[in-house]
Amino acid sequence: MQFDLQKLLRPNIKTLQPYSSARHEFTGKASVFLDANENAFGSPLEESFNRYPDPLQWQLKFQLARIKGVPAENIFIGNGSDEVIDLAYRIFCDPQKDNVIICPPTYGMYEVSANINDVQIKKVNLTKDFQLDVEGILNAVDENTIFAIGSTSKAFTAAGLAMLVDEGKLKWDDPATKHLPGFQLFDPYVTRELSVTDLLSHRVGLERGDLMWYASTKTRSEILRRIRYLKPASSVRVRRSTPPRVPISLGVPMPWPSVRAPSWCRRARVSKRPSPTPR
Repeated sequence: MQFDLQKLLRPNIKTLQPYSSARHEFTGKASVFLDANENAFGSPLEESFNRYPDPLQWQLKFQLARIKGVPAENIFIGNGSDEVIDLAYRIFCDPQKDNVIICPPTYGMYEVSANINDVQIKKVNLTKDFQLDVEGILNAVDENTIFAIGSTSKAFTAAGLAMLVDEGKLKWDDPATKHLPGFQLFDPYVTRELSVTDLLSHRVGLERGDLMWYASTKTRSEILRRIRYLKPASSVRVRRSTPPRVPISLGVPMPWPSVRAPSWCRRARVSKRPSPTPR
């Protein structure tokens, strides 16, 4: 089953006619864009400060695309996380229908943006040990629930692996390759030595590679296979980094190919594809 972003969009967003300014429709050359309220007499200073910046940030996206090796149209740039969270509600949540589960204490803008966009919030507090209340979350889910999970998927995976350790199905110090056949990194030594604990603690030594997986149609297995081409940014176990969900929030280890997943993981129906949205 191939990922289809269109199926997640609200119907009115699908049919929305985007705003188009004269500068986008005009193909010739112009020194002043009066439709954008630019000063017809030019900048009062020596520098040309009468020009609005590109609202779609194409020049920046082109530069990032060259660095990251992805199409510029696949890059989204937000004005801080608040704007991104608000846009996620607007694009994917139907007001007065959908609901979002948050796990306090957490980032306050999840609730603020939900209230602004008239989306119901369901709160399932963290446990006294500041862990996710997995059963409470599952009990709060209904057919209209959209998860604003962010990086919380790492905690889900860690909790699932801890349950497998308690059941004697794997050990924290097991080599990752024991449970992930075909797992390979750029450095053969790191591939051999990397443990389950190293994966959970992000001590892999890789650079960030979010654009390799975000909003991708590739399966988790294919993304995991491509990790071998990422060059290391540091030595293994030297510092914590956040590589492309390697392979924690990708959910590849949950369930691990060599073990049966815990009951809550099977109930949650872990997808074979990384979620590109907080849904």
